[in-house]
Amino acid sequence: MALQVRERTGEILQYPSSRPRFVGLARGEGNGVLTDTIPLEWDHGRQVAGGSTVYEGYVAWVSCCT
Repeated sequence: MALQVRERTGEILQYPSSRPRFVGLARGEGNGVLTDTIPLEWDHGRQVAGGSTVYEGYVAWVSCCT
């Protein structure tokens, strides 16, 4: 299996309801997102270092690295 990596810039915004809004994800690909913080309401206060989600049809792995 070959792995093709493409690097692009995006951002994580926040809706007023505290839901994340990912900008810059690619449809039909696995998207790895590195961030410096994950808000407490996203991981329900468990202080996890990352997680995965399907966001509006996009697959995303979010990882926190501080």
